[in-house]
Amino acid sequence: MSDKHNQTPQLPGVVVTAPEPVLLKGFKVDGISGNPARVGEQVQLWTRFTLTSDDKHFHRIAGNLVSVLDHCASQNGKPCEFRRANSVLIITNRKNQARLWVDSAPIIANILVKRSVQAGEPVFERDIGDIVGLDFPSINVGKNDKLIFLFREGWRFALFCDFNHERKFDRPRMVRMLGNLLRNMRYREIYSAIEDRGLLDALISVGWFPFVEIIGAEVKPLLSNIEAGFDLDHFESALIQSFDVTRMEQMIQRWMTKPHYASKEKILRSAVNNYLNGDAIASIKTSVTEIEGILAEAYQTKHGRSAKWNKLVDFAVESASKRTPGENTLMFPEAFGEYLRKHTFASFDPNASVGTAGMRNAVGHGKAEAQSYTSARALQSLVTLDQLSFYT
Repeated sequence: MSDKHNQTPQLPGVVVTAPEPVLLKGFKVDGISGNPARVGEQVQLWTRFTLTSDDKHFHRIAGNLVSVLDHCASQNGKPCEFRRANSVLIITNRKNQARLWVDSAPIIANILVKRSVQAGEPVFERDIGDIVGLDFPSINVGKNDKLIFLFREGWRFALFCDFNHERKFDRPRMVRMLGNLLRNMRYREIYSAIEDRGLLDALISVGWFPFVEIIGAEVKPLLSNIEAGFDLDHFESALIQSFDVTRMEQMIQRWMTKPHYASKEKILRSAVNNYLNGDAIASIKTSVTEIEGILAEAYQTKHGRSAKWNKLVDFAVESASKRTPGENTLMFPEAFGEYLRKHTFASFDPNASVGTAGMRNAVGHGKAEAQSYTSARALQSLVTLDQLSFYT
């Protein structure tokens, strides 16, 4: 009887056939020891885990597993070049019979896209908003099977092991965990920036953040310039040029799928058009104040009452956490909440100081410095609005 829980659904109109695996007998691994132990002493047994090559245990564990696999393959008369492989997938049943794919298993990544796409259409790095899963089409995993997957992404490696000490292999959990691994390795620089307190503060202080819309190639020079302490004039100029009519229209179309954005289409288009026409002042005056308005409308719809800005920020973070799968999503809800508190809704006393055009309170009170109304600040306000469209 087939186990539908652990089968990958076929894509409509697409036939995905997994190549025949290498069949091995006598491959038996039930876990990995988590600590050293002498004979008769207790040992921790790792039965489900993920590691990347950044982890201190990775090379020892991966090396030992590959040695066992290499020996088993040789014993079966089917030696493989494991140490040169980019991916190694092995699935073992209760009879210790293993199916092995070396650089041959079909792999699909489940991603959140930033624009509408059709089946069969090329997808580019700039289209990826988040990676939410990784799976193997046409490869079934039995309810009692064990699975090991070792793969490479760029200059890093990852290891996933599920020795299935439960009653049933949990494929959806595997898909999520593998997605987390791939996302963590592919965007390691961004995660490192978020984890670096000084770098994140420096980023927020100039009004930038790893916004979903610039995730990919555009965020890397931003982080490099901030880390080096360079001015951002060249980076911001190039980024402004890249946000042309076509890209802005794609953002607007994304916004219009949300009721609390669609109700403000005329206002939001005005902010975008003013940005495209080079009128940063008009764009900022419109977009910065609409950030709170959109959050307030989403909150009102959800809770049936109004709230002040600090509760609105908490609402945005909470909404993002519920909408995005698992931890460490590229939406970075907690860090973005900090961005909103320290930048967009930063504390401001209109009677005692002058603020910048990135601050909603300074703009609303007419106390933002004239020279701070720049195209870069206008773009920051628009991509802040865009970020919130993924959250609410």
